[in-house]
Amino acid sequence: MLLPLVWVIARHWYAEEGCLGSRKRAFRLRRRVTRFTRWSPNSVARGQVVSHLTTTCGVDGCATIHTVTSPSSPRHSRERRTVTLAPRASHAVTFLALSEVCRILQSLVLELRGDVMALHRARSVFWMLIAIHSSAFAKPPVEPGKWELTGVFKGLPFGDAAERIRTVCISEAALGLIPEKALMAAAPQPSDDDSKPPPKCEYSNVRREGAQSSWELACERPTMSGIGKATSAPNQVSLLETFELKMPFGSRSIQHIVQARRLGDCP
Repeated sequence: MLLPLVWVIARHWYAEEGCLGSRKRAFRLRRRVTRFTRWSPNSVARGQVVSHLTTTCGVDGCATIHTVTSPSSPRHSRERRTVTLAPRASHAVTFLALSEVCRILQSLVLELRGDVMALHRARSVFWMLIAIHSSAFAKPPVEPGKWELTGVFKGLPFGDAAERIRTVCISEAALGLIPEKALMAAAPQPSDDDSKPPPKCEYSNVRREGAQSSWELACERPTMSGIGKATSAPNQVSLLETFELKMPFGSRSIQHIVQARRLGDCP
């Protein structure tokens, strides 16, 4: 509560009154003092003269009126009026105090303004990071339902390299946060031998930009590691994984290509 109140007061003082206004008043008073002091008489007129001195003090200072007349020559009598305006000591102290207060307020305003700008920059960076995070982990347009998956393996040392087609219902829970993983796992395997379970793969570093996505994967039984990418369209996804199969006699590069097409809702 205190920081916004100080900020409002400081801004109001700096904008409406501020150090600039105090400097203007101080300059105006010094100018008036210099002007009237320059008009002060150097000496009193000699001869038969009548000198009358009147001093009046007001809020801004004291005004001294010095009138000199010559009774011997009534027709040529002259009246000299000299007004000397001098600031009071309290005014000088007031101006010094105002100047110091203005300096403090000005530094406070600049500091608070810097804090506000830093806060705005931090908030902008925060929302930018949120946007990047959202774009990186936004799900592609893959809806649950009945999907036709056409898969083919290239480079396998075993099994059938022919194209295989499988139709399967995929629920929203199965799609999860990484639908690409669910589609690749549901795709037909290179062999119909149920005694050989599909490899267990973990996805990491999933990145998405528009309809394009990419990821890294590491699998067990057999041990494999590689990368994948996908292109999503309404009711259709094209997926490609390239990984390295580690074998006792060496490594082998394998590609798994899957074309996924949504047929409709599950019955």
